[in-house]
Amino acid sequence: ASEIIRIENEIVNTEYKVSYNKIMIKGEIKASIVYMDNSEDKEISSYQNNIPFASVIEFDNISDKSMFDISYTLKNFGVEINSN
Repeated sequence: ASEIIRIENEIVNTEYKVSYNKIMIKGEIKASIVYMDNSEDKEISSYQNNIPFASVIEFDNISDKSMFDISYTLKNFGVEINSN
């Protein structure tokens, strides 16, 4: 099986929109993976991809005039390598 050597990720291209009692957020997770493949040569390979995400958070008493400072934290980012 292939072996994961390093995983790096960051949240990029974020934006939010406020509507009545809701904040709609979206962005991308920029994932970079370095791994050793399972060939005889044991070559080091890498893979990079942006994974989109979006969510709606509901709050009481906010409007489209409300201002926010939003920070993002990525937890429990898992990777599986398929040997196809």
